[in-house]
Amino acid sequence: MTTKHKKIFFLTGMTIILLLITFFGWKLLASVLAQGTAEHYTRSAMPYGFVLVLFFPIVATSTLFLGLARAKK
Repeated sequence: MTTKHKKIFFLTGMTIILLLITFFGWKLLASVLAQGTAEHYTRSAMPYGFVLVLFFPIVATSTLFLGLARAKK
């Protein structure tokens, strides 16, 4: 794989991740605003609440390990 292909692959991946984060953030914000206050916030009451519990920690952990694996010592 050439450097050009790696760059395109990286930018495509980052774009997809950014779109997913934006979408889930928008849904979370919309559901909080629909309730009127953030005091009644629970993960089970929110649509896409599973994302906070499962998706984001998995992405964060995999990003951390990827960074550690690729780090130049």
